[in-house]
Amino acid sequence: MTKCTIIWFTVPDGPPYFATGAYRAVAQCETHGWHDLPGVTQDLPGGNLCPIGRIEQATEEALAKIAVAKESTK
Repeated sequence: MTKCTIIWFTVPDGPPYFATGAYRAVAQCETHGWHDLPGVTQDLPGGNLCPIGRIEQATEEALAKIAVAKESTK
């Protein structure tokens, strides 16, 4: 399974965009190119995943369950 590479940075929360103005933290997935990730925190069990990473993880888990079910029916 591919883990997402999440980077964190701050951006001005404007306008107006002053050097001493308000800022907000933004997360970006470098692996899938997903910007401004909602609900991503640094303390998730199993690591940070963007929405595309979560879909990939769920797909891999579902395929593993299908393979186990297929083997048990033989």
